[in-house]
Amino acid sequence: MIIFIRILLIIGILVLSLWKIYIANQIYLLSAKIDQNLKLYYTLRAENLWLRSEVEKMKFYNRTKELW
Repeated sequence: MIIFIRILLIIGILVLSLWKIYIANQIYLLSAKIDQNLKLYYTLRAENLWLRSEVEKMKFYNRTKELW
């Protein structure tokens, strides 16, 4: 009977360890996706700022062109 309880205890510990590894893996995968999305966000934000500055340059150019 004691051997059976020890076997169940070992199986329980293994199951909990596997569950812990699975959760850690999921956390790692989600953090990798978050990092990827953050990089994309900052890239798009920088591109947006660059495009806004280009639009302002064109507006300024058009205003000065109309004055001549």
